[in-house]
Amino acid sequence: YGLPYFTAWMPAFLGPLILSISLIKRRYFLFIFITLMHIFWFGITSHKTPMFIPFLVLGIWYWFKKRNESWFIPMGAAILMLSTLFIYFLYDFGLPASLMNRRVFMIPAKLTFDYYVFFENNNLLWSNSFLSNFLNYPYEDAYPHIIGNFNGTGDYANVGFVATGFMHAGLLGLFLYVLIYTIILKIVDSISLNNLPTWFAICCLVMPINIIITSGDLLTAMLTHGLVVAIFLLYLSRIIFRNS
Repeated sequence: YGLPYFTAWMPAFLGPLILSISLIKRRYFLFIFITLMHIFWFGITSHKTPMFIPFLVLGIWYWFKKRNESWFIPMGAAILMLSTLFIYFLYDFGLPASLMNRRVFMIPAKLTFDYYVFFENNNLLWSNSFLSNFLNYPYEDAYPHIIGNFNGTGDYANVGFVATGFMHAGLLGLFLYVLIYTIILKIVDSISLNNLPTWFAICCLVMPINIIITSGDLLTAMLTHGLVVAIFLLYLSRIIFRNS
């Protein structure tokens, strides 16, 4: 019964955790092996993200090794966005802009608005989650597919915790999810601050946090996608730095 969870956890945070530890311990063959495993996970799941995780971890580690500053993350995203727009306007080549600007920023915002419109007067109240034994889920299909049919794409419209919080309980659900998310970030800060390098905490949690923000319900990301386990492993990882 635990295999589906383990399969989801491996590329999400177990792989990045081992990659980060291998860089700390200078076990470069282990880093190469886990990188190959990420490529294998990409091959069997068709999800593109696992293939890029090793390069993301390596890039974050290298940057913080040179300069212990995190401003490059939003700055790098802004530069990348402007670069893709420059390529589009100069060469009339829109693929980079479509992948970066449209897919990363515009589509999630559009889908979030679709959730607001559709669930404004018919909240789910977690009838598809932990209250399913007490409340009837009103649809025959999963809610991401419901929204996909609603906006005419027919796809699974996965969004982050802001939209799903509103989906469950309106403004109250949105406030509750934001509060829980803030508490999670405070817990991560208390674990990592003065105990772990900034780059290590970023690498270990970048995928679960990304799922919460862009493509998953908060409670689902905490359990199914392993955010709670990832934070626990981050806490245990402090032993590595105490002994190093």
